[in-house]
Amino acid sequence: MAEVLKPAGYHTYMTGKWHLGMHGQEKWPVQRGFEKYYGILAGASSYLRPAQPRGLTYMNQNLAAPDSAYYTTNAFTTNAIDFIREQKDDKPFFLYLAYNAPHWPLQALPEDIALFKDKYKVGWDAIRKARFENQLKQGIFDKDFKLSNRDERVRSWDKLTPVEQERVSYRMAVYAAMVYRMDQNVGRLINHLKKTGKYENTIFIFLSDNGACAESYDEQGSGDTSLINSPKYSSVSYGMGWANASNTPFRKWKNRPEEGGMTAPFMISWPAKAGKTYQPGSFNRTLCHLIDLMPTFMEVSGAKYPGTFNGKPTPNCRAAVLCRHWQVSRYRFTLTCFLSTKIIAPYAKATGKPPKLSKTHNGACSI
Repeated sequence: MAEVLKPAGYHTYMTGKWHLGMHGQEKWPVQRGFEKYYGILAGASSYLRPAQPRGLTYMNQNLAAPDSAYYTTNAFTTNAIDFIREQKDDKPFFLYLAYNAPHWPLQALPEDIALFKDKYKVGWDAIRKARFENQLKQGIFDKDFKLSNRDERVRSWDKLTPVEQERVSYRMAVYAAMVYRMDQNVGRLINHLKKTGKYENTIFIFLSDNGACAESYDEQGSGDTSLINSPKYSSVSYGMGWANASNTPFRKWKNRPEEGGMTAPFMISWPAKAGKTYQPGSFNRTLCHLIDLMPTFMEVSGAKYPGTFNGKPTPNCRAAVLCRHWQVSRYRFTLTCFLSTKIIAPYAKATGKPPKLSKTHNGACSI
């Protein structure tokens, strides 16, 4: 995508998780069309002290593990804002901000965990029920849609011992804190764009790459509780019970060819067009796929898909243009794309229209 937008006059920036090849620099972001890059090349890392080989990379240089207080979600946003701030001209930009949150390991800031420490003690059954009722109320699902059964490998909450309930509700609190911190950082970026006059003419896309993750398929999560918030990298996770709840109302999760694995949140917003070509907060139930982003970006930017690349013919770009559902004409704009791995309460269907913007705790606006 960056390789197509760059020749069309766009600056191309990326921060966050790459996970598209790390063995050989020819696979790295700077060699794949991005002018600037800061993040992790691996699929997962420590949030608190990312160290090689799952450490940080700036441009084409691997960095040593941070010595001072650090959190990847904050750092990815700070660098994204710096890239935009350092731009000297008025050309549009494409920013791919790929948060690793809330992928395992479970690591969150203590002040964020405190906000959620008691919220999930009601258990996954109550959370699933309440979320589904709220989804129906918001119109995400039709009234005749049914909540799936709890996964067959997950016990009802009242069958867990008090010790188990305490332990696993804490895992969910940490997971929620990781999502909360991501939300705050989306707000930070939006505030910066507002202050610099770039907000109105930016298309924002927020999506998840799959449904919530149940790895390594333990009811109460993998890894000992002592690993939570250890700065070392581990696969400590929140388990099948909470992944099932995160995917309400669907069955299963990431890596499974069912709705809980294949259906992911998708939100898109173009402030300059809000209330004109679409209504903020509305839902579009048109089926769409990740591959639809490339032709959509070409449509609104005027970029051309090359017939050849690096001396080799390219396959046809056959996908839908999402913005045609908005009935908008071709237009040059500043384009910002957010990508996250999972979020706490996935939306049901891929939606071609944006969510309502809400105020976060610090007053920042977030998607």
